[in-house]
Amino acid sequence: MTHSNEEVTFQEFVLFIKIYSKQLEENINIYLHLEPSISESDRKRTMMLLDSFILLLTHIDIEDINEEYGGYLDTWLQSQFSIIDMRCFNLFQLILEKSLITFMIQQKHSRMNAIVMFLLSMFTYLVQSYNKYEEGHKKKSESHESLELKNLLLLDQLNKLLIRCSGYQDLASIL
Repeated sequence: MTHSNEEVTFQEFVLFIKIYSKQLEENINIYLHLEPSISESDRKRTMMLLDSFILLLTHIDIEDINEEYGGYLDTWLQSQFSIIDMRCFNLFQLILEKSLITFMIQQKHSRMNAIVMFLLSMFTYLVQSYNKYEEGHKKKSESHESLELKNLLLLDQLNKLLIRCSGYQDLASIL
């Protein structure tokens, strides 16, 4: 009998993924390839995200797990930032949820509610982190663009100065 307030720790979740990773990967492949609305490029990128996420969880050393999973998720997210966008991120979440829930229903897993709630907590954390990184990336991009614009304006001023000057006699004013 399960309790409605039962919780799963990060260590228990990782252990669950380690034990059932093959079945979960099979479900992921089925769901990812059965969805006709997913473009081939999105399918490939989503598969890379799913593979790397499962790989992360299956290669964490159970004895060394820190129950604060944020560091693990942040490191993973940062390593995927070059291929991730919101569409693939949403597909990643959807396919992983479907695969995990389907597996647990098939197995009549006793801790299904607790595992799904933990997974949703992890996704909430990932979405918040993704949005934070995305905002930081936009700010960097904007500051880089404003720096480029400033440099172009300075270059334009230099060009105007050079056009007004008449030779080496004006070298001092140019400098």
